[in-house]
Amino acid sequence: LVDKRPTWGAARRNVTSLALEPLADEAMDELLAGLVPGLAPGVRDRIRERAEGVPLYAVETVRMLVDRGALRREGDRYVPVGEVADLEVPETLQALIAGRLDALSQVERSLLQKASVLGKTFPPAALAAVSDTSEDELQPLLVGLVRKELLGVQADPRSPERGQYGFLQSLVQKVAHDTLSRRDRKALHLGAAAYLQQNWAAEEGEVVQVIASHYLDAYEADPTASDAEAIQDDARDFLTRAGERAAGLAAQEEAQRYFLRAAQLTSDEAIRADLMLQAGIATDLSGRIGQAEPLLREAVASFQ
Repeated sequence: LVDKRPTWGAARRNVTSLALEPLADEAMDELLAGLVPGLAPGVRDRIRERAEGVPLYAVETVRMLVDRGALRREGDRYVPVGEVADLEVPETLQALIAGRLDALSQVERSLLQKASVLGKTFPPAALAAVSDTSEDELQPLLVGLVRKELLGVQADPRSPERGQYGFLQSLVQKVAHDTLSRRDRKALHLGAAAYLQQNWAAEEGEVVQVIASHYLDAYEADPTASDAEAIQDDARDFLTRAGERAAGLAAQEEAQRYFLRAAQLTSDEAIRADLMLQAGIATDLSGRIGQAEPLLREAVASFQ
């Protein structure tokens, strides 16, 4: 972030920048001792060395040991099942999470991959739709993934997301999504878009951006497919609607981004001209007149 936006947060009264440094060795040891009292010193040292001060790495390693049956949960802590021998800890956090996913059953892994397309959180009905499975069949699998600490469930009765499931870590969702084939990724994103259009028609304004992102991901998964042009048109249509909604809510910078992205998805000069015009207007309304002028000139050139 700092490399790409060196002035981010500068001269703003309501912004405080806080650097999160790696945890010290003593803090990592305390974390591991709190999670797994009695963990062999050699295993603890190995985890600490590889984690390099990143607590999530240490926690995911402990969860991997649970998956392997080397630890069991008792209350809010884990205890060793016999003596935990030394172990090979993957070099990266992504590899560690991928190893945990590989240890799942084929059904569990496939379900987690399908869930990853829906986002960080998702309702069971959406997962049932994209996986072509009933919610009753999904329930024991979801409970098992919660028990293995890959997913969590929102149980707060006051929350509008009560009953929804979600990935405990965003990186788990990313790794699961990245392991999908392009063909499966495309099919699942199209399925998710269809589900949202079918079930959220009355409130489409609130999910139009999500539908747009699903069509865009489906198009980018296989831009040379025979149906790529039709998917591209759907992506452009929903991006345009997302831009119009953002503009209607006075979120002009967001509107500009949607219009510009939509303009990249057409070779029709008339459509592109209109999208560049809307992007220029949104930029102007946000007070960035200098950035609006080239967009409006580009719109004029397309119109001509």
